[in-house]
Amino acid sequence: MKIRIALDKRDGDTTKAREAEYAKLSELASHATFRGFQLTTREGVGELGPFVEKRNLMAWLEEMVLRLGPAAVIYAIQFPNADPKLTRFCQEFGTELIHGIRR
Repeated sequence: MKIRIALDKRDGDTTKAREAEYAKLSELASHATFRGFQLTTREGVGELGPFVEKRNLMAWLEEMVLRLGPAAVIYAIQFPNADPKLTRFCQEFGTELIHGIRR
């Protein structure tokens, strides 16, 4: 909680978007909630998986796209002696991510 508050303050963000995303992930993945248990049921009956529900798969894919791309760029730029082609790729990919997020 303190980290989210500090980041929002640093960024001047008053939308509480970080808090909303954290609440969603907590409800679905890390805390025992009714909604979270729905991820392991089909038609209201518990089922041992693996099984794929389109709704759950889409939610997972959206979260991965949102988080993985920026994380990869941040990681890649930590190598100051990287091949210039990799550096250029990371810059272009990062730019595309930013443009995609703003759409």
